[in-house]
Amino acid sequence: MIYKWYLEGNGVKKIRNLLEKEGRKTATGKDTWDVSAVSRVLSNPMYIGYQNQQQSVSENYLTQKRVQQDKKDYILIKGTHEPIITQEVFDKVQLTKEQRLTWDVNEKRTGRRESKDIWTKKLLCICGSKYKSYHWRADTFGYSCYNQTINGKKSSREKKGLPAENACDLPSICDWKLEMMMWKVVQRTWTTGPEDIERAFQIIKECYQGEKDDTLEQIKDLRERLAKWERKKDNLIEMRADGEITKEDFIEKRDQYIKEIEAITRRLDEVESRERHPEDLDSKMDKIKEQLNRMIDFSTGIIDHDVLDEILTRIVHIGDYEYDVYLNLGVEPGNVALRLLEEEKVIKVKQFNVKGFEILRERHLKLFDMEITFDEAEAYRKMLGKYLRRSQWNDMKVHVYL
Repeated sequence: MIYKWYLEGNGVKKIRNLLEKEGRKTATGKDTWDVSAVSRVLSNPMYIGYQNQQQSVSENYLTQKRVQQDKKDYILIKGTHEPIITQEVFDKVQLTKEQRLTWDVNEKRTGRRESKDIWTKKLLCICGSKYKSYHWRADTFGYSCYNQTINGKKSSREKKGLPAENACDLPSICDWKLEMMMWKVVQRTWTTGPEDIERAFQIIKECYQGEKDDTLEQIKDLRERLAKWERKKDNLIEMRADGEITKEDFIEKRDQYIKEIEAITRRLDEVESRERHPEDLDSKMDKIKEQLNRMIDFSTGIIDHDVLDEILTRIVHIGDYEYDVYLNLGVEPGNVALRLLEEEKVIKVKQFNVKGFEILRERHLKLFDMEITFDEAEAYRKMLGKYLRRSQWNDMKVHVYL
């Protein structure tokens, strides 16, 4: 029951409340539950038929003081009792727990609730941090860099003489601007986008045959180089057998040859795999067309968030009023054929289950650039029955990638 509730999206506090509400007793017969007890249940291999051994060891033979060991040093053994949770469910819970953990500013592990807000899920600051929501005005939400909320702005930290390496100064953004930006991005992608993408694929197809010929030539060259190094290794073994070189020289040369052979073999496997499974450009084009043919209502000025959740990978805030928008139209970035027109994007991401940041190097196909001016924003607000002062607006630059 506890595992089921957890996988349904409930946190340990919610599960504790549910257990107490239903009158469930703890193992010691208590009516009240601690959140730590719920957390231990979710991590205890006892429920899948195993036991942890050597959770603590004696510090030394004189004091016999028990010292708690790190969890990675536990020894897991098969128990004699019947499991009540399947291994699959247990593993899924462990993965979910890890994904719900983050490091706070004091480098301590803490839980995090999975957001249902489309913008907190998709927004990413150039500093690598996610965004958190707050009440901008009565009927409007704002979104600010979580790094700024916790650690302060870069300019503020610099004035105080504090380290500002991973800090940023990017301004917050309100929800209606995000709604307008994605409304315009999706509208343009679904109208002029198909022709732009079709032209891009035609260019790729024209270049693709040349790329295929280059691949075959590359395979031939790699096989010749591999055969050459294999012969050198065989000759080296014969030289050692005849006593022409010392054991030390043999080992040094042999390790060098093996390293070269392994590197060429890996490269050859990669290129041959690409040749065995060539990119099906027509299939990829069909996937994109299938997405673009979906019925989307543009009359309301707001794209349904379930649709956005599916087609929007992320929005990266890269400048004061500048954004990179990454769409998912059924083709993954980095496909060999698409690299002819792709550009590399470096994206910094704060990972929720590890310390520090991860640097992502991804290849994306740029669809178009757009700028949203005051006149466009004012017209959008009027369509929604709102108004906009010029003093409240700064033109937005948007770069859209596939």
